[in-house]
Amino acid sequence: MNLNDDDEHLIETLFRNGTITVVGVVLSFSLGFLTQWASNPCQAKRRIDPLAELKN
Repeated sequence: MNLNDDDEHLIETLFRNGTITVVGVVLSFSLGFLTQWASNPCQAKRRIDPLAELKN
């Protein structure tokens, strides 16, 4: 039974480490993207009313 317990513990450890890696990659990509987007010198056009063109 000890062999079976060791296998379950190994799978849990590998799954946890893989999950932490995936979260770290996604978080770093997201922060990098937001940093690039925020430092863009071109200002985005903001529309307060998305249907403004249709009202004219």
